[in-house]
Amino acid sequence: MAVAVAAATLLVGSLVTAQQPRRPTPPVRDRGQPRAAPSGTASVSGSVLVAGSGQPARNVRVTLTGEELRGSRSTTTDDQGQFSFTALPAGRFNLSVTKPGHVTVSYGQRRPGSQGTPIQLGDGQKFLAQLQIPRGSVLTGTVLDEFGEATPGTPVRAVDTARPGDRPDHPIGRAAVEQACHRARHISRVSKPVTPHGLRHAFAVHLLEAGTDLRTIQLLLGHRSLDTTARYLRIATTTLCATSSPLDLLPRPVASSSRPTTPPSF
Repeated sequence: MAVAVAAATLLVGSLVTAQQPRRPTPPVRDRGQPRAAPSGTASVSGSVLVAGSGQPARNVRVTLTGEELRGSRSTTTDDQGQFSFTALPAGRFNLSVTKPGHVTVSYGQRRPGSQGTPIQLGDGQKFLAQLQIPRGSVLTGTVLDEFGEATPGTPVRAVDTARPGDRPDHPIGRAAVEQACHRARHISRVSKPVTPHGLRHAFAVHLLEAGTDLRTIQLLLGHRSLDTTARYLRIATTTLCATSSPLDLLPRPVASSSRPTTPPSF
C-alpha cells in the first residue's frame, strides 16, 4: 500500500512539473571580449609647436578624452608636429599634449595649469587645432639649517609670485581687478565699498573737472553714445560752478586815475 502511494505521488509531481512553462535561459555574457569602441565620421587634427620658437614639437603625446569614447585615444606627433584622430563620434572632447621636459598643455587654456576648453564635434565635422607646448624649467638647491648643515626631508614648494598683468601674453582679468580694489580698500581703511565700476565713475568725473572735453572722455570710457557720457555732467558740480559767462569776456572800462582839477579861487 505504501509503495502504491509513493508511486502515485511521483506521478502527480512529474505531471505538475511538465505542465509548468520553462523560463528562457539568459544568454551567457562573454566578459573576456571588450566592447567595440564607438566610431563616427568626425575628426580632430592639427599641429603642436614649441612655445617661443615656433618649431614643430616632435614625439609629443597627444591625448583625446571624452565620454563618447568610453576612455581615451592617444597618438604621437610626427617630425612636422602633426597629429590626427579620425572616425570620431559626435560629442564633447578634451585635447591635451605632454612631453618629458615640457609643461603639459590642454587645448584652449590661457595659462599652464588652468582649465582648457572642450571641443564640440558634430557628425562629419573636421576640427583643426594648434597648440604650443612650453619648455619646462628646473629649480635646484640645498636647504641648510642655521649651522650650515643639510636638512633632509624638508618640504619645498615653488610659488608663482607674478602679479596679474605682469606678463604681456596673459591679460589681466576681472577677478584680479576686483581683488586689487578690495586690497586697496583694506589698506586705506575706507568704510564705503570700493568697486571697479565706482573707480570708473570717479575717473570720468575727475577728468571732467580737470577740463577734459566730453568727447575725449567718451573715447576713453568706450561709450557708444555721447548721451551716456553726458550723465557725468550731473555729478561734476565743480565744472558747472566754474563755467564762465560770455559777458565776462567783454572789455571792461578802465577807470581814470587823474584827479579833478580844483577851480581857481576868486
